[in-house]
Amino acid sequence: MTASGVSEGGQKRALLLHLIGQDAQDIFETFTDTGDSFEDAVVKFDQYFLPKKNQPVERHVFRKCKQNENESIDSYVTRLKNLAKTCDFGTMLNDAIRDQVIDMCYSTKLRRRLLREKDLTLEKVQDIARESEAADQHSAQFEEVHINRVQVKRDFNAARYQRHDYHSKRKDIECHRCGRTGHIARECTVAMDKTCHKCGKMGHFAKKCKSKKSSKEQGKFYKKEKVRYMEEESSDDSEEYVFAIDRSSEKRITLKIGDVVIPF
Repeated sequence: MTASGVSEGGQKRALLLHLIGQDAQDIFETFTDTGDSFEDAVVKFDQYFLPKKNQPVERHVFRKCKQNENESIDSYVTRLKNLAKTCDFGTMLNDAIRDQVIDMCYSTKLRRRLLREKDLTLEKVQDIARESEAADQHSAQFEEVHINRVQVKRDFNAARYQRHDYHSKRKDIECHRCGRTGHIARECTVAMDKTCHKCGKMGHFAKKCKSKKSSKEQGKFYKKEKVRYMEEESSDDSEEYVFAIDRSSEKRITLKIGDVVIPF
C-alpha cells in the first residue's frame, strides 16, 4: 500500500478488502463490530485466522523449558522471551524469566551462586551467568594443558616400564644354541663357531641339537680316534718291530710278526 501511494486509513481498508479475494470478503461479512479503520479490519482477520492460545497450557510449556547443556545464558533467555509472548505475564515478565532461569539452568553451581544473591533482577542474573560461563571456559583451557602434561608423563613411565620389563624377561630367556640364559639364539656368540658332536654341524652344542640321528648314523661326520698308547718292543734276537697301537673300539684285529702278537 505504501508503494501504491495509499496512506489514508479508509483507502487502505478498501484496498485491503478489494485485493484479499472473494473468500476472505465472505468471511469478513460474517464479522460483527468491524469498525471503520484499516486497523479494525486487520484485528478482526487476526482474531479469525490466528490460532487461539490457551494461557495455562502456554505457561506450562514456558515452565517446562530447560537450558540445554551447551546453550549460553543469553540464548536461553531469548528462548524464554519468545515463549512468554503467549503467556500474558504483563509487568511480571522479567520476574517470570528470572525465576525460570534460576529453576531450570543447566549448571548446579550457577544456581547455588544465584540463590546467594539478594535483590536479584533478570539483568543481574544474566551478568552473573556470563561471568560463570567465561570462568568455566578459562578453567577448561588450563585443565586441558594439565591433562596433556599428565598424559605425556604416563606415556613416558609406561615406555620405561616396558623397557625394564623387557630386560627383566631377557634374564630368563634360554638360548637355543648354547643353552645359556640372558640372550637369544641370533645373538649367541658362545656356540657360533662350535661344532655339534651329535650332528656335526656348526653353530650349536650337542645338548641343544634338534637332530634325531647322530653323526655316525648319518655318515657325515666322524670323530677322530685318539691314540691310547704306543710302545716299542724288542726280542732277545735284537730284531726290531713296529709300534703297537691300542684304539678304544670293540672290534679289534691282531697282527703277528714273528713270535710277537700285536693287537689292533
